Amino acid sequence: MNYLLISFLGLLWGFIAYKISDFYAIDLEQNWLSGQLKIHRMLKKILTDLTQPIIKKNIKNSIIGYMALSSSLTIGFCYLIELNDWPKLLMLLALLLILLSIIDLRSKLLPNQFTYPLILFGIIFNFSNEFIAIENVLFAIALGFLMPYLLNRVYVMLRKKTGMGLGDAKLYAGIGAWLGVYYLFSVFVIASLINLIVIIYLMLRGQLKLDTYLPHGPIISLATFLSLIFIP
Repeated sequence: MNYLLISFLGLLWGFIAYKISDFYAIDLEQNWLSGQLKIHRMLKKILTDLTQPIIKKNIKNSIIGYMALSSSLTIGFCYLIELNDWPKLLMLLALLLILLSIIDLRSKLLPNQFTYPLILFGIIFNFSNEFIAIENVLFAIALGFLMPYLLNRVYVMLRKKTGMGLGDAKLYAGIGAWLGVYYLFSVFVIASLINLIVIIYLMLRGQLKLDTYLPHGPIISLATFLSLIFIP
């Protein structure tokens, strides 16, 4: 496996993901009204940006960080696939998780335009590769959506405010579609632990407020990577 090429493709994917996230992070309502969030407009903008030099004097440091992170995760996931002799198409899961994490970090959204395909591609992947039994997949999708949804309903009743959006529930459903019930449970537990650690850290630093937003997408994605690395 050519890891130099994979590293470059990871950098490119991080750049594309950052540009896609612009549509959600910048003037969201105005973009919706003007139709800027339509897929063909999004692709046109990305292709236009790709023709321009990536490294500019006024480029934001954040895009370099996202590109480096994307490249590192892409390399790591490719190594994981090769090590365990998993179907190479599983790489699509990693790319979608990277994309959704960047969008969530920058816009506090997990858009349906990408969570629904995550679920659909997971079903197609397992139907064609038999990585996970299709009955397991369908049950994991339902469970992945219901677990965070029901927890959020309880949280709303207790705190009178939402704690987790439906985007997070759809993300869990998508992970269930790819990895089945066994890994879904481990992802849920690890994500909960990471979330708890982040909350304790913010509390100790006095940075946790009632309206503090914690992006669950990156936490769930990180939990997915950790589950595949450490859970046999």
